[in-house]
Amino acid sequence: MTTRDASENDAPDGGTTELARSLELAWRHYGESRYDEACATLEAALQRDPRDFEVQYALALALKKRGDAPRAAATFRGAIDSLDGQDLDTTRRRMLRRLAVGHLNMLDHGRWDLEPETWKRT
Repeated sequence: MTTRDASENDAPDGGTTELARSLELAWRHYGESRYDEACATLEAALQRDPRDFEVQYALALALKKRGDAPRAAATFRGAIDSLDGQDLDTTRRRMLRRLAVGHLNMLDHGRWDLEPETWKRT
């Protein structure tokens, strides 16, 4: 997951700026319950950066809200996998992983249940 601050939003290549704008638009669609539009925006953003945790996580949430549980679960798994190799401190990586695993558990088992994840050190 990349942290998007003002300095990154002014990237000379425009990539981060474009990704940040896509995320902002997608979250606006999500907040307005326009999940199809949020998914389309996030899928386009994923084409630009397929390993971005935030884009994958947001897409998984939108797919879940849209009722597409199989794709949401697969996308949550992809988001979890994308954390490997990211430049994140251990605490942040663990927190983001637990959020995604919690949603995945809800989809797969109908409960958040992070007890195994809480005691697993990653």
